[in-house]
Amino acid sequence: MSLDLGAMVPPTTDSAPEVDRNASETQSKEFWDRLTAIFCDVLFSYANEEAANSVVEESLKLCEGSNELLAKAVQTKFFAKQTPFFMIITNRRDTSTELSSKPRSLVPPLLTKLFEICGDLQEDTQKDILQALLAKPDSVDLYRHVKHKLPLFDLVVPPSFFCGRDEELEAPTLTTSSSAPDVFIATFMIPRFYDKMLVDKLVAFQFMAIGSLWTLKALPVEDEGDEPDSTTLRWCFELSETYTKHNYQKHPPGALVRTALVALRTDTGLLHSQKFQANCGPVPLTMQLRLSGAMSQFHSNTLVSGKNRVLSGTITVSDALAPPPAPPTLFNKGWPFSGKPKLTG
Repeated sequence: MSLDLGAMVPPTTDSAPEVDRNASETQSKEFWDRLTAIFCDVLFSYANEEAANSVVEESLKLCEGSNELLAKAVQTKFFAKQTPFFMIITNRRDTSTELSSKPRSLVPPLLTKLFEICGDLQEDTQKDILQALLAKPDSVDLYRHVKHKLPLFDLVVPPSFFCGRDEELEAPTLTTSSSAPDVFIATFMIPRFYDKMLVDKLVAFQFMAIGSLWTLKALPVEDEGDEPDSTTLRWCFELSETYTKHNYQKHPPGALVRTALVALRTDTGLLHSQKFQANCGPVPLTMQLRLSGAMSQFHSNTLVSGKNRVLSGTITVSDALAPPPAPPTLFNKGWPFSGKPKLTG
């Protein structure tokens, strides 16, 4: 069977008879049918290393040994109108509920094999993989391991000036947890925070939570000073939702409200807490979280003293429907003993 890269079009669902198709389309349909059959077992169930190797071997035979042809094929939505990448991720089972005693790798072996074959992924394939990751609540760890394959969505942060200059300096960390579909907690720890605000002028994290891709940035901002026509330097957080599986447009404007509760902590307990709110809407959506008082200053602040000058704490994010407007109240002096109530609003 002779195959051509130019003839690699996804199968159609129309019912036109085979005799109405030209030769290349007939070959293409046969190709997609055979490729679909090869992938059925491994996309509907977990594929271990041996099964992944077998599928790649059979697929390469179908593609007459052409890695280029196979790379193009697997980035096409030929399998139930999805790519194999999407199916591998969304059909991945939670290993904690598996009856099998055999350990499973965090990154499915077939996914690793397809990455090796494809090299740099097409933009549509990257979007497909991200959509699959967002569709599965347990994909946070998998996302961390495959994000390098998604440069279209990967946040690139310049290396810190302090990187490598102080061997004892720990790297900033951020972890997330979630107890409900519309709530997550981001826990952060940033050593030499105030130093980095003045020198690097940016500390940034990218993470996945509650079906969306987020970035959290800390950066210096100018604010009005105490004296007329003067400015002072502070810092603030910026929380951005950059990509999501949610359709916020199904809600009327202002109907869905996002709350971000920032809590700064030290070893001795809570230091500062402040709540921010904004309406949810189409992404990208950014909330600027400017803390009041001394915590956002570079002076008169207990956190700027000491060797490490660590900023640590949590940001709890929750989405909820805004409460409906209060109904008009009933009022009439003497009611219910005389007359009928009157509406006031």
